[in-house]
Amino acid sequence: MAFVASLSLIAFLAFAEFDESPGLSYDKANHLLAFLVLTGLAELAWPAPALLGPRLVGLALFGLAIELVQAVLPYREASGWDLLADLLGLALYLLLRRLTRPLLSRLFD
Repeated sequence: MAFVASLSLIAFLAFAEFDESPGLSYDKANHLLAFLVLTGLAELAWPAPALLGPRLVGLALFGLAIELVQAVLPYREASGWDLLADLLGLALYLLLRRLTRPLLSRLFD
């Protein structure tokens, strides 16, 4: 439920019209953080290791879909830099996961 709620909130924030950008003051940081969190929630929702690829591809396609929709909204604009920030959020999650997994396994074993 947390994944679906976060996905819905991020879509709303991506498509709604705002006077000022909500969240962090730097738009790319919003993208990176959103996709970092989405990737973690997706792993909690579907933890099977075999689903890692489909999770990442699905989230990357979600980021692309956001940019495609924003391209046709008169009050938004699409940005390849936003998509890159989304992909960096995915990569950062994978890096943090790799770095913390040995520590967490020692703590909880």
